[in-house]
Amino acid sequence: MPITFAHQIEPALFYMKPIELLPLYGTEWLLLALVGLMLSVAVWVVDHGARAVGFRIHELPARVLVAVAAISIGMGAGHLVRDHLGAPTLIIVMAAALIAMLLPRRILLSGFVRQLNSSFRGVALIGLLGVLSLSLASQPSSSNHAIDAAATATSASRRPNVVLISIDALSAQHMSLYGALRKTSPELDRFASEAIVFDHAYANGNFTTMGVSSLITGTRPWTHRALQILGRPLEWVAKDALPARLRAAGYTTASVSTNAVGGVRRLGFGGEFDAQFPDSNGAVFPCMDSISGWLPFWCTAMQNPWTAYPWILYLAQNVFGFHHDNRENHDYDPAIAESRASSWLHGQQARPIFLWVHFFPPHDPYATPKPWLQSFDDSPLAITAADSSSTYYYDWAATSSVRRRVLEARYEEAIAYVDHSVGELIADIQERLGPNTVIIVTADHGESFQHGYGGHGGPALYEELVHIPLIIKLPQPLNAPGRRSERVEQIDIAPTIADLAGIEKSPMWEGRSLVAVPSEPSNSHTVYSMNFEENPARGELTTGSVATLGGSWKLIEFMGRLHYSRMPKPETLLFDLTIDPLELHNVASEHPDIVRELAAQRATDMAPHQGPVAR
Repeated sequence: MPITFAHQIEPALFYMKPIELLPLYGTEWLLLALVGLMLSVAVWVVDHGARAVGFRIHELPARVLVAVAAISIGMGAGHLVRDHLGAPTLIIVMAAALIAMLLPRRILLSGFVRQLNSSFRGVALIGLLGVLSLSLASQPSSSNHAIDAAATATSASRRPNVVLISIDALSAQHMSLYGALRKTSPELDRFASEAIVFDHAYANGNFTTMGVSSLITGTRPWTHRALQILGRPLEWVAKDALPARLRAAGYTTASVSTNAVGGVRRLGFGGEFDAQFPDSNGAVFPCMDSISGWLPFWCTAMQNPWTAYPWILYLAQNVFGFHHDNRENHDYDPAIAESRASSWLHGQQARPIFLWVHFFPPHDPYATPKPWLQSFDDSPLAITAADSSSTYYYDWAATSSVRRRVLEARYEEAIAYVDHSVGELIADIQERLGPNTVIIVTADHGESFQHGYGGHGGPALYEELVHIPLIIKLPQPLNAPGRRSERVEQIDIAPTIADLAGIEKSPMWEGRSLVAVPSEPSNSHTVYSMNFEENPARGELTTGSVATLGGSWKLIEFMGRLHYSRMPKPETLLFDLTIDPLELHNVASEHPDIVRELAAQRATDMAPHQGPVAR
């Protein structure tokens, strides 16, 4: 494992501080100890069982079978311990196994792990230091005390309840609410008729980690620096984020998420939520938020092939039947988030509340159950979870036109699928919480099917990827249903909620409140989307892409040397979205003055955030 860990260090340092490598190493040793414990138990059981009937096992194939059986048995045992006794108990068991591996041979019961030699123990000692250092990586358990003064004179009992619903990978361009030809969002269409719809809302990044971090911190990615999928916002940004301020003002806070990448514990917000309902299990992604609160570097540890959860899961599912049915896509069922949020609401008496619910669909794989499956395309293609994921980035261009068409239809079926559950949740919210409630529906980013680009993330920042829905229903009597045409960003949601809750906004936030109708022209405000995933999170931002939207124009700039498969030579892109909303015609060469103006504006706004992070 030390060799594989050395290979991990460079990519890990893109989003981690050097001092965090030690607890990361300790986390991986805990996981390896669990595997070792499984092997030891299996060898002991099989050896003693064989001896009881007069056999001795020495052959290599038998030992391999024992190892596979041990991993599978341990996997099942680990799930039982975690689900019934909790993640802390699982961690204690893993730590005990690691300590057992370090004990002298004469102390080990029944000769467990008798094969360990002194050199292995020496390496394990370093791992034990890493385990002991895990306390250094613990998350804050309460709000920043400096925020306590944020509460205004408004009585807590009069503050509105706030429910924030974010939907993963939901592109506004694929919603009937925003003009899509298929009836993909009937429930949200109905809800929008009694709310405010923002026609031009933009994600500040193009994948989950960046998007939800901007949503909650009120800062753009160049500020919060959650730039990689396994990254997290800078500590001082997280401490001054929306949940901390609401909690300090007397709100009861709760989070429901079925995407572990966007889990509040993994992102460093765990201490600011009174109730947390994380992802259903790890079959979706090896980054379980239910464990991240105890092992903050769990997700990164899963990247080591010796401890990689997908490898263990594959053996458990395909060899020994601890099976997750990937045909029906259970982990992507939006009813999981809906039921957990509704159950919490039904048992919650304290007011006011802040509830953040993050739905995973329509994120790929796009397969849905009936009646949604094949409702927009009756093709037999891409009808299971194993066969309905997008081809990402520029490799999308190599996908057949038939499969591209079917996947886009499956994606829109998934939108209709999640729309149904979101509609049921909104109805329950309105019944349980009454008229003094703010309900906001938005997305973390979109999804691409055009321009030879698939999925999300990477350097592309086309409208499909960054144009997201934003629907806000204000409490009575403030609510005035209608559509607004000004350009807005994810970072505007936190200050909007703060205004409605009557609490002070953080001076760090870069967004603006949307409560008041703006007096300036609808497109005069400059907004940004960006991707800097190929930069160290704490280093200078020199490589990536930024979309700048001002007036009717959208400028996309590419910086540094980008490394993506099949990527064509990058060129500056300029689109006039008024006459070219599908971004089919790059007019940068025809309007160099517009390019210079928008690029200068971007450079000015980015300059304070572009350099290395000082702390």
